[in-house]
Amino acid sequence: MRKVFALSFTFAFVLLGGIASPALARATNPQEENVSQNRTPLVEEHQQAVPGEAVAGSDKSVALRRAPFPAAVTAVTYTPNAAIVGANTNTRRVALINRGQAGLGSIVIAELQFNSGVNGVAFDEKPIPLSATAANLNLAEGDILEWLSDAVGTGLADPGGLAVVTMSRRS
Repeated sequence: MRKVFALSFTFAFVLLGGIASPALARATNPQEENVSQNRTPLVEEHQQAVPGEAVAGSDKSVALRRAPFPAAVTAVTYTPNAAIVGANTNTRRVALINRGQAGLGSIVIAELQFNSGVNGVAFDEKPIPLSATAANLNLAEGDILEWLSDAVGTGLADPGGLAVVTMSRRS
């Protein structure tokens, strides 16, 4: 990388008839400029085991993590430890919630309800649809992410499993 920088600076120096500045030379190397301003593209995947709920009518929630930087959630998946067979009236909803920095928020980032025909296969990763509202996908540094397993009606049992959240740094 240093050689490219040196060549860029020399090239700029010759083109401008011997007048060049370090600022001009830095502008010819945008990758190095991004690193210095902490705007480097970064994708982080957070994986966490989430508890099950054997009692069909009960909810379960767990704090997954704090957002390490301003980010946009780009994918959420759930891998159940056992099968979940969807039902229409008494079902189970899993969701990723942004609780904000104080833990009081309620923004739904992604959710999936196991209605009839929507099933979870044991140990098979299932994508959780993201919110259609783009602003709901944005996280501020320090926002708390919660995994919620919500009984709808009298609910279905939740076997627990693995929640995976993928986020990309926002500038």
